[in-house]
Amino acid sequence: MRPHPHGPASPDSHGFHYRGLAYYRVCIRTADDACRLGSATARALRLTRFGLVVRHYAHQLPHKFLELDVAALAVAPAAVHMVVRLRGDAGALPTPDPERLRRAVRWLTAMTTHARHRGVLDGRWLALEGPVWATSYERRLLRRLADVRHATAEVQALGARTA
Repeated sequence: MRPHPHGPASPDSHGFHYRGLAYYRVCIRTADDACRLGSATARALRLTRFGLVVRHYAHQLPHKFLELDVAALAVAPAAVHMVVRLRGDAGALPTPDPERLRRAVRWLTAMTTHARHRGVLDGRWLALEGPVWATSYERRLLRRLADVRHATAEVQALGARTA
């Protein structure tokens, strides 16, 4: 049996090859869905200082993980929403890879939790009870270009409300 010209299929792809389409819709929630990242009014979302730190580190993801682009980002009061594109290695077509995405999410939550603890120790922020982030995150492989466009528009609309 010959290998597929686009490389092996990933566990997320259910055996299908997406010919370079490796986008995920990602949602990382705070623990207990607490509004730690901001507050919402009828017109806008106002981020807390911690929400601004989370947004800063989310923008750093493509610099830390060269195989990843953030196509859209929105920080909501209780979650971070992103559309993430995985790039292929050395010009190869990308394939969906949940492990690369998991490493990036783990780095984001670790860096922001560490920044939160530093802020508490420095006396800039009040201490929190319990963990900052939920123990898992949601990811959905976007299988069609129309799905990518729709998810990107949703996240951008949410991000446009941020004051």
